[in-house]
Amino acid sequence: MRTVIPRMLMFISLLLLIFPLFALAQSVTDTPPSLPTETVTTTPFPTPLPLVTPAAQQLINIGSTIAESLPAGTTLAAYYFEGRAGQYVSISLDIALSYTKLQLLDSGGLELARGDFDGAAHRMEITAAKLPKDGTYTLAIERSEGLNTFTLNLKNLIVGDIAYGQVIDALLTIDQTAMLYRFRGSRFDVIDVSLLSTEFDPYVRLLDSSGHQLTGDDNDGGGRNAFFGLKYLWEDADYLIHVSSKNELSTGAFQLRLNRAEFTPLHFDDTLEVDFTPDAPVAYFEFKGSIGDVVNLSVQSDGTLDTVLQMAEPDYMPSYQDDDGGAGFDPEIASWSLPKDGTYRVLLRPYLIGSEGQVTLTLSRANLSSLDSGTQEILLTEKNLLDAVSFTGRAGESVRLTIAVDPLMDNPPQVEVIQNGQTLASSNGSRPTFTLDVTIPADGLVVVQVRDIKSGPGTVQLSIERGRID
Repeated sequence: MRTVIPRMLMFISLLLLIFPLFALAQSVTDTPPSLPTETVTTTPFPTPLPLVTPAAQQLINIGSTIAESLPAGTTLAAYYFEGRAGQYVSISLDIALSYTKLQLLDSGGLELARGDFDGAAHRMEITAAKLPKDGTYTLAIERSEGLNTFTLNLKNLIVGDIAYGQVIDALLTIDQTAMLYRFRGSRFDVIDVSLLSTEFDPYVRLLDSSGHQLTGDDNDGGGRNAFFGLKYLWEDADYLIHVSSKNELSTGAFQLRLNRAEFTPLHFDDTLEVDFTPDAPVAYFEFKGSIGDVVNLSVQSDGTLDTVLQMAEPDYMPSYQDDDGGAGFDPEIASWSLPKDGTYRVLLRPYLIGSEGQVTLTLSRANLSSLDSGTQEILLTEKNLLDAVSFTGRAGESVRLTIAVDPLMDNPPQVEVIQNGQTLASSNGSRPTFTLDVTIPADGLVVVQVRDIKSGPGTVQLSIERGRID
């Protein structure tokens, strides 16, 4: 027998089934969809931003300065401004205490840049920050309880272009106390930048395209001039050169030069003549070296030109610099044990960038005194900050190195035992005598480097005992 369900009953059952689904769909539709958020890798503001409510934010216009006193118990302040996509701004906060945070935040409260503290100037500073889009930005200040007053500066940075080999003569003014110059760099380019002025103390910085500082200098160009060189670029990208005075307030004329290095080959026992002219203010060289080579790089000017030597290792990291280690004002890198196989790069330049003259550069292998023949003595002076001796090592041998330090030296020197580019032992030790116990890993030359670490002038005597060390 078949049971027949009336049509009305079927209709009611269907309604009962559909209604909950309809109600669920309606409840979802009534909730506004979540908006997509921009994914940004960032560090959030250390104190939650809701403590700085929109009503508490004050307007600061680009190009203006605000001097503020915060009420007692207030630890947060915020200022907003309107910016454009691709615009560069600089922010400085003059303060009395160091325990203050300065941050540039986007409209969502995410950090774009954070201020660095200059203790000498009592200033927090964001040198250059690139704004990613049109919109509202916030400058958030968190202060310590002891800080009541500060001065906040927000400036627009004009961006010009510069190319390799170009020299720019320009002017810093009251309205524009800092400038940016953009150039295109390639991976493994080696560059140098000089900033010269007779009217203010120059300060030059290299930034990536977002405004983050990669390097900078104040006085390495001699006198008050700024210079950095032997700087490797790590990617194909746009880079920025930031030009200002040291205090970012002074004005006047300046000359900016950007140069890409061209390396001249240098071989052991070569002596090359080097001419410095307005068109060739610095010189670059490169040589092939092997682990364990002990080298001397020396410059001779016959007292006519003060120069500086800088060397970089095959991994592109600067390793050593000397100003007056040789005769007179001549630089010398002596008894340097090469830590790696590969190509070493050398920068030679006048101490005062722009000086003209001729010098010679010589690369040679160092002849080290040997501990195999007995105790050796090294004299460290204000000019001779690094020296070395050697001995012949045998694989598996235990050796005790005894170092006797001149009691008149301010601090013990650093002693490093090296074989085939590997540091076997290192110590600053103590006065008057200390020892280093070393197990030699391989047959061959072992180099003992002695370096002045604010030691002051004095003699260092070195000797070795071979055999089992108890």
